[in-house]
Amino acid sequence: MKRFLFVLLSILIFSCSLHKKEYVLTYTGLPYQDSTLNIPKHILPGIIQCEYYDFGGEGVAYHDSDNKNSGSGELNKGISYLDQFRVSEAVDISYTKFHDDIDNSPYSIVKPKKDQLYIGWTEPGEWIRYTVNVQESGMYQVGAMYTSNRGGSIRLFIDDTDSTNQINIPTTYDSMIH
Repeated sequence: MKRFLFVLLSILIFSCSLHKKEYVLTYTGLPYQDSTLNIPKHILPGIIQCEYYDFGGEGVAYHDSDNKNSGSGELNKGISYLDQFRVSEAVDISYTKFHDDIDNSPYSIVKPKKDQLYIGWTEPGEWIRYTVNVQESGMYQVGAMYTSNRGGSIRLFIDDTDSTNQINIPTTYDSMIH
């Protein structure tokens, strides 16, 4: 099994390449684990949700352009586990509730399930890191469910090496039904 460190800028799409052991040895973040939601270690092939980025804080596991969590810290005022999910970190995390047009917009062509955690309010230059165990050598591709009213771009770094260049992502806003 090989261990990779992924750095995602804003959203998620990536493919694996070669492992650099010396980079992994100097990384101070810790892989994400959650006993409440029973989240296993990140293994490829498999599914990695954006909000399950590494532990380590600002500058290690993530970079956020402001010091507030616009989801758990400001939007979600309840006391449930989802309302308080990673509330002390600046990465903007929320979950779908479907009680208003934010999560249930008739103009969005993406329809996530209820109580789906997500990272939102992303700005250029923000990034998040994931430690991933790869079970078998080879090329891997992962698609992403995302919403964007303007479109944008993402990149993937593996062990601090740009592995994708810029990937443009289209808007999910459906102007045909607006």
